Amino acid sequence: MQLRRTKSGFSLIEMLVATALTAMVGVGSLIGLTNMMTSNSSSSAQTDRRITLNRAIEYMSDDIRGSSAVQVSGSTLNLTRAGSTITYSVVASSTGWQAPFMLQRTAAGTTDMMIDGLIAPSAAPACTGTLLSANGFYACLNSDGRTVSLNLYGNTGGTTPLAVQMSAVRRL
Repeated sequence: MQLRRTKSGFSLIEMLVATALTAMVGVGSLIGLTNMMTSNSSSSAQTDRRITLNRAIEYMSDDIRGSSAVQVSGSTLNLTRAGSTITYSVVASSTGWQAPFMLQRTAAGTTDMMIDGLIAPSAAPACTGTLLSANGFYACLNSDGRTVSLNLYGNTGGTTPLAVQMSAVRRL
């Protein structure tokens, strides 16, 4: 009587095919994960930029609401509040700040940087009054002398700047 041997396990070719398929699935998963992380990082940077732009524009709106006079002079926005002058102007970014421009606020002899990374859009926003146009910071003072439309454009590293708009009305 002759004993028959049964084959068990996988052949070398079957093992190579399984390894190749596993490697392709792994590489595809890694590429998808990398793309997702890059997209998430970009989205997070845009969200942070929008929050910063909103914070700056809200701060300016508060200053406008509490001011007794608003003037647009050249490339500066001048506010009179409690007898003192507050000036908003755009300057070139210095070392340590995001380029190309930053908005600064000067009040009571102290100059503070409000926001960096401002960039001029391809076209200025529409304005029916006096327009302040300064490299990513636009303020439109309406003919009533009380309403100011503010526009900030932030650099996100892409081709289109991130825009934030708000209108503020001087109360006094």
